Amino acid sequence: MATPDALDLLITSRNHDLKREIAAEAEAQDWLFALVSLQVSEGYGGRGNHGIARMNGGSSSRAMVARVPMGAGLRIDPSAWFRRDVTALLRARAEGRHRHIGTEGGPALIWTLPWPEGRKLSIGALDPWFVEVCRRVRLYRDAAGAIRAMRATSTAGRIEAKAQKGAVGDPWAPVHKGEGKAFTLSSGDFDYRTIDKLYFGTDWERPLLSTAQPDDADGPVLLLFEALARGNSKTEGFRSRVVVMPRALNGREVDAGVFSKEQIADIAEGAKALNTALALVVAGGADPSKEDRVLVRSSGDRMQARLDAVFFDYLGARLEGAPREAFQAEVRAQARATFEAEWQGYAVDALFRHRAEARARRTLDIMLARLRTEEMEDDA
Repeated sequence: MATPDALDLLITSRNHDLKREIAAEAEAQDWLFALVSLQVSEGYGGRGNHGIARMNGGSSSRAMVARVPMGAGLRIDPSAWFRRDVTALLRARAEGRHRHIGTEGGPALIWTLPWPEGRKLSIGALDPWFVEVCRRVRLYRDAAGAIRAMRATSTAGRIEAKAQKGAVGDPWAPVHKGEGKAFTLSSGDFDYRTIDKLYFGTDWERPLLSTAQPDDADGPVLLLFEALARGNSKTEGFRSRVVVMPRALNGREVDAGVFSKEQIADIAEGAKALNTALALVVAGGADPSKEDRVLVRSSGDRMQARLDAVFFDYLGARLEGAPREAFQAEVRAQARATFEAEWQGYAVDALFRHRAEARARRTLDIMLARLRTEEMEDDA
């Protein structure tokens, strides 16, 4: 291979929009980054090209959920992040608090070990925080002094860990408590539902490096969610999201989970009201059919995407004492704004247009009026 982008994780076999082997002016660090990314994050790539152990299957993804130190302007401070994580790992190792499979002091730098054909390393014999390799790749310099890579296939993966389903003690990886498997991001994104499930829900175990540490600085909490979304023999793009939460989150993750579920329910009610109103428009004011409701679903999706952008701002405010009604008011406002922006874009017979608009507006008002907390109803 002549360029480091040929080692890239993105599957570009058709060579269409993303061209292969175009990084002709690459430096040594480009090769290093490409090689490390491949060896610690790659999935199954066809016969003889196996994926990593820290992944639930070859078509899965290696997700990262972490707390990260904040630099200037709410930006991630990479140096402080590295120090924080290393300190936390050493502390957990010394105290025996980390979940892991393996043998402390076992082989850790897997690329330094011989790789006989067909032989796998036992996950139980390796150090819990081993740095793995999954492909046979070697860098060298050609006659002109340029860095090149040569690679070969293998009849078996490097590490025997299929039974663990990716749950091998990765300090950044969420693990399902009941099924004992690492999280996979397929074609989705880190939206409010996914983050609620991973960080504020009860089914997934928060990874070690996503939890508060004794020497964390005061101030806002930055939560980082990252993964290369994967499917069967394809990649769906790199997903990354930083969520800023107040310091009040510490020790109140359960409360945050309750508030998050309430906000998710509020969004669902708002989307239901919007979709019902728009379906009435499409139906000309008559009872909407199933097809009418399917047709307007994209409008509800757009409203939910806008609420996703402010979801965690309101959640943080709830932890600091703001009422639920503030978010419900935002949902009502977004539902009405979406209705006004989109209802005229749906085709409806001119004969029934005024009737459709009147019934749709009335239905929207009635359904959104129900989007109130019990406390607000009592005050009314």
